[in-house]
Amino acid sequence: MKYGGRFWAVSDKYLARVINIDNTPCNDEKRHLKMSTVPIGKFLRRLRIDYDERLFDMAKKVGVSSAFLSAVENGHKKASNPLINKISKIYNLTPSQKADLYDDVAISQQDLNLSAFSQEKQQAIIMFAIKFDGLSESQHNAIKRILEE
Repeated sequence: MKYGGRFWAVSDKYLARVINIDNTPCNDEKRHLKMSTVPIGKFLRRLRIDYDERLFDMAKKVGVSSAFLSAVENGHKKASNPLINKISKIYNLTPSQKADLYDDVAISQQDLNLSAFSQEKQQAIIMFAIKFDGLSESQHNAIKRILEE
């Protein structure tokens, strides 16, 4: 999209930036617009692109405001279970897509409610989180394989 001698470019990483006509980056920092980096935002944006919809269109379909949906995509608001269920139903998501959506919601919210776990399990989860950065890549991969079973 042309904008005053420059073009908006959107990469596959959903990072929008202004580039000059000769395809060089524009150095004006105020013109750079970092779009959503939270997983739920990427999922919803891909879904909208697949359905050739704007944010406004999706928001109207699922019964929320464009501002709220934008805040969810950008990680500023949390997506409720009813909203996620509505998106799943309206867009007829496959079981795999639903699982990805729920995973993305959990990752995006970065909140974990441990109250349903026993005290012993809560301590184990907290110790794991504290020690996680100190694990090697092979240990990360081994844990990931165990968790994916």
